[in-house]
Amino acid sequence: MKSEIQVIRANGGKIPCPLRPTDANAKNPSLGLTCDSYLSEHSILRTLTPAHIARFVEALRKGMEVAITNEQLALSNTSSSSTTPAPKPNTPSLDKQDISRKRHHVVTEILNLKRPCCGFVLPDWTGCCAVTCDRCLAGRNSFCGICLRMDGPDAHKHIHRMHPGQMFLSEQKIKEVHQKLRHERLVGYFATMDAAVARAVMKDVTVFLEGTGVIGQAILREADRRRNDGGFRVRANGVLNPTPDEIQVQEKKE
Repeated sequence: MKSEIQVIRANGGKIPCPLRPTDANAKNPSLGLTCDSYLSEHSILRTLTPAHIARFVEALRKGMEVAITNEQLALSNTSSSSTTPAPKPNTPSLDKQDISRKRHHVVTEILNLKRPCCGFVLPDWTGCCAVTCDRCLAGRNSFCGICLRMDGPDAHKHIHRMHPGQMFLSEQKIKEVHQKLRHERLVGYFATMDAAVARAVMKDVTVFLEGTGVIGQAILREADRRRNDGGFRVRANGVLNPTPDEIQVQEKKE
């Protein structure tokens, strides 16, 4: 019975002609067994005895049961795989408020360069880089227009000491200096962030980089290197720390 069920299943519920080629016959085409037809139900009922008909019907029923069961299992597996959500990658969720705060800091405190004495936007000037703020009191209103640091009541001395030969700069040169300053401060600030957070913040501030000469991807690459090395040229608030050379110069002057 088992072999009969397998034959019926393999032939879609039909019984092949006894002259249908088998694997053995296919290797010996000289036998002439080339019939590819199937026996019709009418010929089966007319030829078989009642006992054989009953056996045929039983084999057909069992074959159909097996086929239906397999089809139901296939549908069940397809349904479960389509309804089960794919596992999400184990990535940390980003704090949108934190990203918004960091974006605001980048735009207002780093890209928008400010006077170190009062926090107002830098004034436009040409010529001498010892800038005097017109909003602050004398003695506390002089700062370096190159590094935007206050170093005593007179910025001229600071420039001679820390930026020799750069007391007077052209407008184009001042723009280049400030572009490098923004770059340094951005690298330092982004290096304090997690890599995923840094990329999310950079995506939000890219539009503000236009016209500043700052390249966002270069900032991220350098911030990654600095983060991995653990060395920071800039503090988290974006203010430049003195380099080892600057510290050495200061120590000699003192």
